[in-house]
Amino acid sequence: MKEKARYQIFSSVKNCILEIVFTGELSENDVNQLMDDVLGIIKPNNTGKVLADIRNAEGRFGYAETYFRVREFPPDKPMAKVAILDIPKNAQYGSFLEITAHNAGFSWKYFTDKDEAINWLKSI
Repeated sequence: MKEKARYQIFSSVKNCILEIVFTGELSENDVNQLMDDVLGIIKPNNTGKVLADIRNAEGRFGYAETYFRVREFPPDKPMAKVAILDIPKNAQYGSFLEITAHNAGFSWKYFTDKDEAINWLKSI
């Protein structure tokens, strides 16, 4: 039996930027469902710019799960520019995620300051 996700996702569009806010608990077991949920939000909004705010989510995916999931994105993946907003203690993971995404052909950047993240999204 499939376990119910322990995370919540809220989204809104502000100034042509899709803001997705994650709360609750993220775990390695949720990585596939979470990515499906996120793609289900990004595709119909088609803004091209996404702010993914994970500051209030507990837990993070492991490095291996992150690497393989980024590499296994579907061929029809949205090519949005993504600013990942997180807390400073997760900077090492954020750096890994940013590099992994770049190597897979994505434009994702890690931030700990929301204004900097929004300015980066507006600049591209």
